Amino acid sequence: MIKWTARVLIVVTVVAVALSCGGSDSRAQPGNAVQAYAAACSSYAAGDMHSTLSHIRALLRDHKRSPQAESAKALQAKIEQANRDAAQRNAKALAAKRDSALSQLRRKHDDMTGVTSYYDRSSPQYANSRSNLMVFIGEKGGTGPVLAMEIYYVAEDWLFVESYIIKADAERFTVSPGLMDVQRDNGYGQIWEWYTTMPTPVEMRMLRTVAASSTATMRYVGRSYYKDRTISATEKSAIRNVLRAYDLMMQTQP
Repeated sequence: MIKWTARVLIVVTVVAVALSCGGSDSRAQPGNAVQAYAAACSSYAAGDMHSTLSHIRALLRDHKRSPQAESAKALQAKIEQANRDAAQRNAKALAAKRDSALSQLRRKHDDMTGVTSYYDRSSPQYANSRSNLMVFIGEKGGTGPVLAMEIYYVAEDWLFVESYIIKADAERFTVSPGLMDVQRDNGYGQIWEWYTTMPTPVEMRMLRTVAASSTATMRYVGRSYYKDRTISATEKSAIRNVLRAYDLMMQTQP
């Protein structure tokens, strides 16, 4: 008698949960359809949308002609609409962050090529300004953003740079463009050598490591000699600012 009463209570509880989630009269339905919909409702109430949709898919697969199937479809549509709304809100929030990040950069547009470039405001505008490690973003209508890295060496005497060694905290990286890929010029008692490239995945990791480092040093390795210098806090901040804008641009690509 006690066991029979317990079973009745379980069935009554399951039916009540199903009806409370918007189901139809389930007294004439197979128990599994009732239980599947009750499980979906329970997961939905707990905020577990993944489990809710799993239960709904199982119900629609195994009990597609039950009244609970129609209620399950309505619940599924509600969840999918909520997901679309959330995705739109997230996209708008990311776009706002992207626009804010870009507004803090220096913008330069080339009418001839149609390319718009974004630099950190602290970055030098000319290769002969000062020795520097920097990144900038290039963007052209209809194409995604492209990140570029530039390394400047400015001094009184030629070094004929062939490669660069960067040590950021405990990590060490080498950039090896070769003698012919480094550009050179001189004037007014100064020389300047610079290298521009689209960073490889390893060089991207190098830039992020430098930007986050406590101490970073660059060695300009020349044909016969080398020159060391400390990568400044200003350079690190500039790299962080541009990388942040670049990452947000990539995340908001259509």
